[in-house]
Amino acid sequence: MTGAAGTRTGVASGQSAQVAELDRLMRNHGWNITAHAELRNGVWHTEPAQDISFPAEAFADLFAVEDESWWFGHRNDVINACLRDAGMPESLWEIGAGNGCVALDLQRRGLQVVAVEPLVSGAVNARRRGVDVVVCGRFEALALPAASIPAVGCFDVLEHLRSEEHTSELQSRQYLVC
Repeated sequence: MTGAAGTRTGVASGQSAQVAELDRLMRNHGWNITAHAELRNGVWHTEPAQDISFPAEAFADLFAVEDESWWFGHRNDVINACLRDAGMPESLWEIGAGNGCVALDLQRRGLQVVAVEPLVSGAVNARRRGVDVVVCGRFEALALPAASIPAVGCFDVLEHLRSEEHTSELQSRQYLVC
């Protein structure tokens, strides 16, 4: 697939703060996002996700409250503390990023974040919220080389997976799952 013209990784201008993670994958592992996803309106798209156990209409309701909610702010503080205590990775791929509430908080704290959200409405909201690198599609569709990314976060996501195949895929690739 092709990305934005004139850029090594196909990342659109305005996303340069987070390009380092995509550049690292290309440089160290020969992996290029443009081979697996197409950039449209600032969001990378893989093939459409099927069989997701989450009501797509819930994204609008959550988006309306996440930025001002005590609960979401507190949860972000707890996630950050856990990552800090475990040894903050240089980058984190958040799978099931929803509207990007956690991804944006980690990004603002200086972490390089790639938000992966299978449903279009959540992915578009994450980009609209300000997350620099957003992928709409299934994590598996990106075909990342084994052990190529330092950390994966699945925050409030595992309960939405319909089968154990998805969690075993993450475990078999030796990722840190928070």
